[in-house]
Amino acid sequence: MKSKIKLYILFVLTIFLLSSCGTLTKSKTYAPGQVQLNIDMADLEYLGETKIDVTYRTYLGFIRVIDSVNGEVYDQTNIQEAKLCSQIGSSLLTGPINKATAKLINKYPDATYFQPISQTKIKERLFLGSQVTVKALVKAYKFNAQDFNDK
Repeated sequence: MKSKIKLYILFVLTIFLLSSCGTLTKSKTYAPGQVQLNIDMADLEYLGETKIDVTYRTYLGFIRVIDSVNGEVYDQTNIQEAKLCSQIGSSLLTGPINKATAKLINKYPDATYFQPISQTKIKERLFLGSQVTVKALVKAYKFNAQDFNDK
């Protein structure tokens, strides 16, 4: 009986030690590894850049609750999501940050090309969970209309 109590106390202490608090920050920089379309910057018109972000909490490693998207409280009844895909179909931004990409479409409806410049992930470890903030900087471009008329 005493060994079961000791084992239980040891288990509880192990859980408390493994779920300590801390902060983790990750950053990515995007650069194309292979170019499949020959275009110059002269072929593109720069529209601007936008910062997008999403904040969410994760519990037990798999339960995700989104708190805010682009600085506004997340409304699960009004879901707007877009994916920025490369030429081969892979997504340039992955995870919950895709819920923030609708801001890009609304801000630059004429854009034909979005280029993620950087993505930063800040993870604050909590007891049995974490709070994560993902931020991305995306530039918007459109093709020059005069280039299509000349060719």
